[in-house]
Amino acid sequence: MIRIYAVRRMNVNHSTSKRVSQYHSRVFHGLSHYVNRGVVPRWQWRSPAKTNTNRELVHVSRSGALVPDVFGARIFELIVSERVRKRLQNVPEIEFNPVVFERLVDVPMPLLGDFTWCELEPDGNSPDDPESKLNPDYEFTHLPDIEEYHQTIGPYYSLLAPNIHDIIDDYNDMEEVMLHRGNTIKWVSANLPSRCHCPSNF
Repeated sequence: MIRIYAVRRMNVNHSTSKRVSQYHSRVFHGLSHYVNRGVVPRWQWRSPAKTNTNRELVHVSRSGALVPDVFGARIFELIVSERVRKRLQNVPEIEFNPVVFERLVDVPMPLLGDFTWCELEPDGNSPDDPESKLNPDYEFTHLPDIEEYHQTIGPYYSLLAPNIHDIIDDYNDMEEVMLHRGNTIKWVSANLPSRCHCPSNF
């Protein structure tokens, strides 16, 4: 019997965390986009996967001061370094698509529990506004692109695996199992600074 695991990431609610904010997440994972995603109708867009023909390259803007071996700014996205790609190259049914680093800026990772970003004074704009400094994306789209980072971090790849929606009809004994991870203690939002902003896209 062959057992296949399909892992689905659940949404993370930063308002219940005592250690990290949306800004921590942005520094670690960065931003990503596909050029054609806004061109074709939404219902026709399919994220690149081993089980479809879309091989469009993902464009990433992120901190060049911290580039982990594994990260992913979007659901169903896993970006890995050349070192990880070599370790996984013999794993069957996966593929690697090169990543385009659009911008690499100089943004260090705040310490865990550092909510300084949440305490920025309101600038008159909505946190959803790309021009607002309250938007966690602001620094990654406005700070200078550092060419030195592009020369030193090495190649990265989007890891393409089979999409569960493409293969589910091939199996009749699928079972969904909920995996609980991390600290089970639930911190209430009262632990956060009172002015902590939360853009609607989180």
